Amino acid sequence: MTIGTVHLFVPRIQRYRAPFYELVGRSERIESLLITTNEPLPPEIDAPEHYSVLQQGPPTRSLGLEYHPGWRLKGRSTGSNDALVLLGNPRYLSNIGLWRDAKSRSLAIVCWGIGIMPYQKPLRHRLRMMMFRHADAALFYSDREVEKLGPRLGTRSNKLITATNNTIDRSDIEAAVEALSDAALAAFSRQRGMRNGEQLFLFVGTLHEKSRLDVLIRALATPPLVHRLAQVAVIGSGPNMSRYQQLARDLGVADRVSWIGPLYDEAELAPWFLSATAYVYPGSVGLGVQHAFAYGLPVVSIGDDVALTSEGRALIHEYNGLHYRDLSPEHLASTLAAPSPSQWRHLSEGAAATAESFSLEHAADRFVDAAEAAVRRVVHKSAG
Repeated sequence: MTIGTVHLFVPRIQRYRAPFYELVGRSERIESLLITTNEPLPPEIDAPEHYSVLQQGPPTRSLGLEYHPGWRLKGRSTGSNDALVLLGNPRYLSNIGLWRDAKSRSLAIVCWGIGIMPYQKPLRHRLRMMMFRHADAALFYSDREVEKLGPRLGTRSNKLITATNNTIDRSDIEAAVEALSDAALAAFSRQRGMRNGEQLFLFVGTLHEKSRLDVLIRALATPPLVHRLAQVAVIGSGPNMSRYQQLARDLGVADRVSWIGPLYDEAELAPWFLSATAYVYPGSVGLGVQHAFAYGLPVVSIGDDVALTSEGRALIHEYNGLHYRDLSPEHLASTLAAPSPSQWRHLSEGAAATAESFSLEHAADRFVDAAEAAVRRVVHKSAG
């Protein structure tokens, strides 16, 4: 079966998503991919080749909810084999009208998104599950969400419950690693003043409250890291940067924390990732986990189940990284200090193997699988 147009509604097209949408739009199993969004394409994203973009006006926001007046099927010509893909987020009130319009046209509906949000309140989780339950196909961000939530959604009417396994395009990373010689990497370490045997713990991300970078800074001042040859490099910026810098000064570890600022070019990021012992994200880690794995770098992040993101569930304790508990600086310090060099190497091997098991091509296939299964389900119901 060839799917007609896949109608996707998203607030914006992020840079990391653009290659994924190109792969979806290139699929021979769909005629076209039309993405409705509220913001123009960022300048760093090339003009789409295999998907179309329809830009609408900004949403109305209130009390954590959003209404997007441009998210509508009215006025569009749709075919019986078209599919509507909705983000499985209850804060988008416009999904209600889209859902109603799709049902009135007998269009297949795919619910795509995060199944388990960190620290999510029960009511919002129930609303989220209601959307996935009533869609014609459920498309989560990770296989682990499918394992955990799939049985709750039921298996009636041959409904497909699958996951894209959220990841990133690794081509720029692979090119940067290939271009960086051993001599250049050694020169980078000398320029940074890194001593033999010194560990470098790398943080990359926006410096907001959710990052919980304060836990890593406190861990650096906590036994057993306080007297260890260890540094922290922080790549990024954000609203909490000055507060985190002041905390490092107050704890007497300012000379062991380097504030690099934002870097986006993989050629600039590569020597940091390849020189680090581990990528450490004390809060609920997102796609940064796949970024680190692409470099073969182990990830250390919070392991409390309530704190795990869809992407963070790719971190397997003692295989491709380590979990610490309870946002505890003491536990994070002991977690970072415990592995031997050979154990860190083992974790690096697991990180590299995990990166190889995730691919944008696989994610795009799963996305199209969900759209195809949803259309088949609706056609079958109509024929029956």
